[in-house]
Amino acid sequence: MTMTTADWHRQASEIAIDPRPIVAGDRTSIAAQSHFETINPATGKCVARYPVCSEEEVDRAVAAGKAAFDDGVWRRMPFI
Repeated sequence: MTMTTADWHRQASEIAIDPRPIVAGDRTSIAAQSHFETINPATGKCVARYPVCSEEEVDRAVAAGKAAFDDGVWRRMPFI
């Protein structure tokens, strides 16, 4: 089946983006007080709203990334 441009636009409009950050491989709920928007430059429309993480939440994510790197798990992942 060949998809038309209208088909692609319809499917794209139905995509739901989960804005929760991923920390150590898991979606994480955060105590966001504010959000920022990602704008599609072609349309000027908001694609998604993401929470602004606190300093502690960012530190937790960085620590998880560093631990994965130090373990070698992340370091040995193949380039895509």
